[in-house]
Amino acid sequence: MPGPPFSYARDTGLQYDRRMSSPATEAREAVERCYAVFADYPLPKTLVASPLRNPKEILEQLSATPLRELREDQLGPYASWAMTTVGTSSDYRHFLPRILELSVFVVGWLGLEPEIIAGKLDYAAWRDWPSDERSCLRDVFRLSFGLAVESHPEHGPSAESWLCALLRLREPLEAALECWRASRSAHAALQIASFIIKEGKHLRRHGGVRGGFWNEIDQVPQQAIAHFLLSEDTRRFLETWAPKVPAEDRFYLVDAALAELDRPS
Repeated sequence: MPGPPFSYARDTGLQYDRRMSSPATEAREAVERCYAVFADYPLPKTLVASPLRNPKEILEQLSATPLRELREDQLGPYASWAMTTVGTSSDYRHFLPRILELSVFVVGWLGLEPEIIAGKLDYAAWRDWPSDERSCLRDVFRLSFGLAVESHPEHGPSAESWLCALLRLREPLEAALECWRASRSAHAALQIASFIIKEGKHLRRHGGVRGGFWNEIDQVPQQAIAHFLLSEDTRRFLETWAPKVPAEDRFYLVDAALAELDRPS
């Protein structure tokens, strides 16, 4: 029987409570708070842009549909270019709730990756924003990580991506890792297995996680994650869940991850 829901909530770390709503509901509620908090930032009337972009065409695309109805193909390109080659921080904050919503619930669209959003926030000096804006953003990232931990790695968001995004926001690593392995969901084990398979070579050869957005994370947390993935506690976690997951998941994810852990350095 599944355990109680998982929550990596604001300032409270791990919480187990059978009365809690589901991780997906909690993440959606956090996104809704962002819609309320950022509501005072209006749709821009014009966009500044580099000569490489067509600001009029971009704005026409972004204003053709109400904010909450913008599709990933409409918003993704702008989200990739925002502030670096198109628009200002205020413009970005108008679109940010929908960008976050799509990043949580529409997986894998270019420009809407959690790590990209975290980088944009860093570029916009989000730590200097008003406290209510900072608070609701932290909630979205933390709860979205919790949702990813509870999701199948092949059919939902990646816990690895949200973990990397949390680190780009300089959120505490230890609390996230503790919550991950304390989860009572089989999907948490599958997410760890997927992470180990993806990073196997780097874990063995470099004692860290490498490639992609991880290259922008400091070496110390990279090494801490490697220690977490290679630890005996993680091995036992995977072995505990191995007989409880579907045969295909056991073979392609859990067993494959355990084999990766057994490879020589």
